[in-house]
Amino acid sequence: MKRVLTLLVEFNERWLPDPFIIALLLTCFVAVLALLFTPTRPYVLIQIWYRGLWDLLTFTMQMVLILTTGHALAVSRPVRTILRRFTRIPSNGIQAVYMCGLLAGMMSWIHWGLGLMAGALLAREFLQASREKGYAISFPLLAASGYIGLSIWHGGLSGSAPLLVATPHHFLEQEIGIIPTDKTLFTPVNLIVSSLAILLLPALLAWFATFAPTSQGQIYPSEKEASFETKEQHELFGIFIGSIGVSLIALLLLRGTIRFNLNTYIGLFLFLGMVFHGSLRSYIEAFYDSARTTGPIILQFPLYGGIMGIMKGTGLVSLFANWLIHVPGTSLKLLGMYVSAGLVNLFVPSGGGQWAVQGPIFIEALKQAHLPYAWGVLALAYGDQWTNLIQPFWALPLLAITGLEAKDIMGYCMLLLFFHAVLYGGALILLPILG
Repeated sequence: MKRVLTLLVEFNERWLPDPFIIALLLTCFVAVLALLFTPTRPYVLIQIWYRGLWDLLTFTMQMVLILTTGHALAVSRPVRTILRRFTRIPSNGIQAVYMCGLLAGMMSWIHWGLGLMAGALLAREFLQASREKGYAISFPLLAASGYIGLSIWHGGLSGSAPLLVATPHHFLEQEIGIIPTDKTLFTPVNLIVSSLAILLLPALLAWFATFAPTSQGQIYPSEKEASFETKEQHELFGIFIGSIGVSLIALLLLRGTIRFNLNTYIGLFLFLGMVFHGSLRSYIEAFYDSARTTGPIILQFPLYGGIMGIMKGTGLVSLFANWLIHVPGTSLKLLGMYVSAGLVNLFVPSGGGQWAVQGPIFIEALKQAHLPYAWGVLALAYGDQWTNLIQPFWALPLLAITGLEAKDIMGYCMLLLFFHAVLYGGALILLPILG
């Protein structure tokens, strides 16, 4: 395992290109596939691609707001104080890597933006704590541990596909109706497998820490920059406004006026951030700092919108996934959905966008097999989060905060990919039995 890990780390450090270059290469790859395997003509393909560039503008804004509100909350003084207390607990690198991944996984299950930002900040805090306590640790391994949450999030409270189908007027409502979250996120299978992932995936990286190269004494770019922490001011106006906002959302949820969906989470974490910062000036500064990390996402999302447009507009995604209709057996069908969702995620790194592309195909396959539609939602959620481990798109904010590059953490993430498949693939096999 040590040799495999070393080879993967060295290969990625030498050959993995910038994520924006990856997006461009994927665009060219999908375009070639569409020309080869569909009757689409080049000029029509260009039109489809161009229209697709702008199809995700609304969703892009939602993702940016989830990221910035989660980050702004994570850098508030109360949250950072709690995080720093946790970083002082470990006495060696193995414990630090495990605790970093455990905390990032737990917070990502609650809110993927909060978990991603907190994971990045935890990695930096644990590195600083290791220097103060004098134990050796690998910073790239710490960052990979902080990124674990992105392989858990879609089965959590901010999961795009489960929340989308639970939202009135979603695009498949006429076909499947409203699927409440107690049929997806809060099923026993999902709760158990999510808990196991939060506990076991960090343990795997902690084992890697026994032979991973350490970063003792090495200075990373992010450490030379100003801290994201903002000055707190003794003002109660932020607490007052934030408390009103949180209370109103809670009231609307309790009365059933609104449901858990993307907009609900954005609003909730927006107002929680005000409460935790206390001062509105402090929150504004933190929000602006958080927004700086969204630049790579804003730059790349149109490209992935174009890729999604090509796959959907040319029928290419149907060629990738239609075989699911003919796969025998319930477990194999669900595993096929998991694998296909993982593959499509490499081209469409958006949970909600991916459901828009693959959802109709999954629903048709489940309909013909007389299986619950909620199972397809979970299969897509698990597959989407699976290949997040090797899709550098969502690692961009973490990389910006830690000062690392995608190639620094990909070797560790590739090994996590295998264990994730075993864990969540097993959950899908058990899903027909446990329901």
